[in-house]
Amino acid sequence: MIEETARVVQCQDNFAWVETQRKSACDSCSMNKGCGTGTISKLFGDKRTRLKVINKVSADVGDSVLIGIDESALLTGSFLVYLLPILFLLSFAMLGEIMARQLLIENSELMSILFGLLGLALSMWWVRRKTSNLENTGRYQAVIIRRLNERNICLTETK
Repeated sequence: MIEETARVVQCQDNFAWVETQRKSACDSCSMNKGCGTGTISKLFGDKRTRLKVINKVSADVGDSVLIGIDESALLTGSFLVYLLPILFLLSFAMLGEIMARQLLIENSELMSILFGLLGLALSMWWVRRKTSNLENTGRYQAVIIRRLNERNICLTETK
């Protein structure tokens, strides 16, 4: 389970809206003062992310909580959103190249580009269709694991 601390900003039914502070890996690095990546992360790193999570511990607005999501669900989601469209784009582009050669089309690059874009569009359509009902699936939804007090000590835990 991947965990993060957050603060509850709104509650509705069995869900809560929480805000997390974005962190950079550069925060823990000793070289971050002289590193270009560390400087860039300081410019863009102080943003808050707002998430809708399942509220199993009946947390209230203002509570500091520990939220989590299953690692396998995160990996599956990442594969669907990032890797699958790239695979479709490249495979359809290669298919366009092969078809252009078979049909003796002189401008095979244009056919490769058009097929690649078609593959990308098809993958995005398929991912959208596949993920349209995942919001209601608990496996892919972040959940509040427990409430924390100001010193991040556990107050209540889910069962």
